[in-house]
This record gives sequence, C-alpha cells and structure tokens, in this order.
Amino acid sequence: MNAQPRSTGPATNRFGRLIERRDNADFPYYDGTPVRVSVGRWIIVWAACLAAFLVLSFIPQPNDIVALVPRALFTAIMLGALVWATGPHWKAVFRRVAVRDIGLMILFAALNYVVTLLVALLVSTLFSTATNTAVTSPASDPLDLVAL
Repeated sequence: MNAQPRSTGPATNRFGRLIERRDNADFPYYDGTPVRVSVGRWIIVWAACLAAFLVLSFIPQPNDIVALVPRALFTAIMLGALVWATGPHWKAVFRRVAVRDIGLMILFAALNYVVTLLVALLVSTLFSTATNTAVTSPASDPLDLVAL
C-alpha cells in the first residue's frame, strides 16, 4: 500500500469556504505544516497553558499595576512554550493581515457585541446582578486607569 501525500490545496476543501481560505492559508501545525509537533511537545504546550492560567488566577493582584505581571506572564508562558515546541516556525500563527481579515474582525466584533448584549439582558432578567466596581468607580490614579 502506497501512502499518498495529502493534498492541501483548495480542492481538498474539508470544511468549506466559510472556514477554509482560497489562498490556502491554513491553520498551522495540525498536518505537519510548517513543522510536525510531536504529541509529547503538544502535551507540554497544553501544560504551559494550564500553568499560565494558574499564574493568572493565583498570583495576587492588589492593584492594576501589579496585575500587569501575571497578565504578561500569561502570554509569555504560552508563547514561550510554542516557541520551544516549534522552533523558528512559531511565527506561523502570525501572518500578514489582509483586507478580508479586517472585514472579518469587524464582523466578529459586531457579533460578539450583539451576543454579549443578549446574554447580559437574559442574565439580568433572570438573575439578580451586582455592578462591576472596576468600571463604575473612577480610577484613583491615572496610571491605574491606563493599566486597567
């Protein structure tokens, strides 16, 4: 039995035009492109995601300035694990933004806003809610406001 190379062109069209692009800009890493990532390395990347979440959740954040540390670590831990797992190919998750991408960003931002409003209306109708003091009370320091 001869193994056939997998076609990665638009003719494959596994998920349809709504998800796959005609220019063949695909999700990286799942099919060995641009580099194959072993199961062991993926497990370490997942563990790094868990560690980053725990850092964000459990490092005390007495104010918005100090809170920048776990927020930065959250991103750095996960991105560092990706760099470790993929080497110089970590940049595959970042590509040039095209005009179509900007349109999709605007569309999904609008959809996110509408869904958030609908969920907020539903929750506030069905349950008693409390105001978020982080956004209702003025910041005591301009630097805190910037950090927030």
